[in-house]
Amino acid sequence: MLPSVKLSEEDKIELEYVYDRTKTGVADSVATTARMIALYNKLYKTGYKENTSCRKCLSTVHKKIKLLYELSI
Repeated sequence: MLPSVKLSEEDKIELEYVYDRTKTGVADSVATTARMIALYNKLYKTGYKENTSCRKCLSTVHKKIKLLYELSI
């Protein structure tokens, strides 16, 4: 499910930054993973820990970020 609010320009910039560095499914750094999770938490109002190593959690976050990116371009 997509967030019911529109993405702000700041969110769009962050989405593009994060997706560009995670589009293969693997983040280029731990910091990028944390930014991806922080953005996901903000948009979906969830509480994933930014340092999680849960593969299922990270997969869910990545899939939703990818979907948002694809719908916003």
